[in-house]
Amino acid sequence: MKETVRNLFLYILIFYLVLSVFMGIILPENIAYVLATLVVLSFAMMIAKPLLSFLTVKVNFITLLLVGALIVFGSMFLLESLMPGFTIETEMFTGITFGSIVVNDFEMLPIASMVGVSVVGSFLCSVFYELDKN
Repeated sequence: MKETVRNLFLYILIFYLVLSVFMGIILPENIAYVLATLVVLSFAMMIAKPLLSFLTVKVNFITLLLVGALIVFGSMFLLESLMPGFTIETEMFTGITFGSIVVNDFEMLPIASMVGVSVVGSFLCSVFYELDKN
């Protein structure tokens, strides 16, 4: 129980930071809806480990990353359609220049934002799982 509550708060923090980085995802104005959104994404990530165990797949970094990303991606589709105020819009990325490396402007579609959030969030959650395991 103690570990579940700790993981829930950790995943809420991770997804809040990840959602704040991606500008195409607009969180609801009401704080209760924001918390509900973060709890849904955290529970989606927390379901990945029992699902892998049920499917008799070894829980390690790669499997948790892949299954977690798929489940979080699916939950974002549900949140977009069911959660009032939670929208995913097209985002315009402005170019960056690092000396001889140039990244031009590009438009980030809502699907790309959802994939980015699910992969980055699952990556961070998987890293914390692996660090906590050892």
